[in-house]
Amino acid sequence: MRLTERENSILRGAEGEGAALAMEILAGIGEAMEADVFVPVARAHVSLSNQEADLCFAEKMLAGGSRARICATVNPGFDIDYFGGGGFASDRDVKLTERCRAAYEEMGFILNFTCTPYLDGNLPRLGENVAFSESSATAFVNSVVGARSNPESAQSALCSAIVGLTPRYGLLLEENRRASVYVNVEREIADEFDFSLLGWAAAKKIGRDVPLFRGGFRASTEGLINLGAELNTAGRVPLFHVEGVTPEAEFARRGTGTIRELTVTDRELAEAEEKLLGTAAGAEGVILGCPHYSLSQICLVHRRLAGRKAGIPVWILTSAAVAAQISRLPMGKDLKESNVTVIGDTCVDQPCWGFLRGKRLLTDSPKCCYYTARRELNFSVMPLARCLDAALGKEAECNAG
Repeated sequence: MRLTERENSILRGAEGEGAALAMEILAGIGEAMEADVFVPVARAHVSLSNQEADLCFAEKMLAGGSRARICATVNPGFDIDYFGGGGFASDRDVKLTERCRAAYEEMGFILNFTCTPYLDGNLPRLGENVAFSESSATAFVNSVVGARSNPESAQSALCSAIVGLTPRYGLLLEENRRASVYVNVEREIADEFDFSLLGWAAAKKIGRDVPLFRGGFRASTEGLINLGAELNTAGRVPLFHVEGVTPEAEFARRGTGTIRELTVTDRELAEAEEKLLGTAAGAEGVILGCPHYSLSQICLVHRRLAGRKAGIPVWILTSAAVAAQISRLPMGKDLKESNVTVIGDTCVDQPCWGFLRGKRLLTDSPKCCYYTARRELNFSVMPLARCLDAALGKEAECNAG
């Protein structure tokens, strides 16, 4: 790589030991990926996990005097007040979370603790180079916003936040952002759960290509969030295009020549849904918000419940900012009375949910089901309406009838 005078000086320690290590790591990545130069970034997002390896690296960088020099946000861990105060999380896990928060806070990161940072202030512009980790967040800013990020690790994104640079390779290069496979979708993709199913069913067929989806799409922001989340749970697709929807879709088809073409059939989507669906009978809880729910999605839950009380607990995960908004609205009181708890700062893939081990649970997120299996949480996946009907006992009434 060709390094500038400033970049070489950082490597030599001019901006501190931590910055030198960050620069060394990024330069090593750049060499491995055959990058030619560094480019500046003004935004980063770090997939903080508050686990031992994450904490070890963060504290090492802090001890080296590292400080974030750009807008840098972090992923959720868990709400210490709710899970620690309620006795759901162990003292050890609470202490790990507290140490991780302290390290990132002292380094100057924005502790918004959300996997949807683009809904919470960290929103790049079209064509902007950024360094985002968290697979669904990277897919969203690349695909829906049209910013440019490689699928960073937590550590590489942290390093970019410290030096304000990232090596230029991969999806930062225009030629790598063009479509390399056309994905024809037989079924109209009309709601958020349809987008989840499409991502889940299409990912393995796409492989490592850059897809351009073609068909009928009634896209919402939340539907596109779900598409990116499931493409990167069932596979690895950090950039996708949707014809007539995403900003680079027209560009994506230019100069591509003859490329691969595949079809996601209605039957394949139905089979994917059948494999994910379980029974709602005997459900003991519902978790929504993987990725974090938006304010609009929580409003939809409120409207569907219409003042009725769920017979089993319903947890909605969202950003702390949205949770605070909800708490100030009459809707917040209504949701509490409906047996719904809105929680900020929290990911479903955390040890704090151990109290639900062995219980029958429902979610509208295939990603939630996939990642929590290693924690022995037993989820059935179904559309939001069915999750809420089951929580209200309506599904049991239908089965009994």
